[in-house]
Amino acid sequence: MNYTGRYGLEINPFIKNGKDVLVETNEYKEVKFRLNYLLQTKGFGVLTGGAGRGKTTSVRQWANELNPAAYKVVYISLSTVTVIEFYRQMAMNLGIDPYYKKVDNFRAIQAIIEKYKREK
Repeated sequence: MNYTGRYGLEINPFIKNGKDVLVETNEYKEVKFRLNYLLQTKGFGVLTGGAGRGKTTSVRQWANELNPAAYKVVYISLSTVTVIEFYRQMAMNLGIDPYYKKVDNFRAIQAIIEKYKREK
């Protein structure tokens, strides 16, 4: 069925990731407020919710509004990772060759974040 023509839509809303459609609901505004709070406090957060609830779209929209000269956004799409896998993914996304030991990855991540902080 041609949903776009029949209902006068600009895009087909049923195509997954066809185009990020953002509806500024109260939930989106709350997510944005909390992400901005984490940004101000230099915090670390986890966003959870059911499939198709707009988590990725919301975070991508928010991250696109950040100054790329001042912030480095790291996206890890795996939802079932161990701590060591998380550290390895984070290290690779920050341009570090990952270490074998968790503590070494943790220290390397801390060091690169401190370096980014000093430089930016």
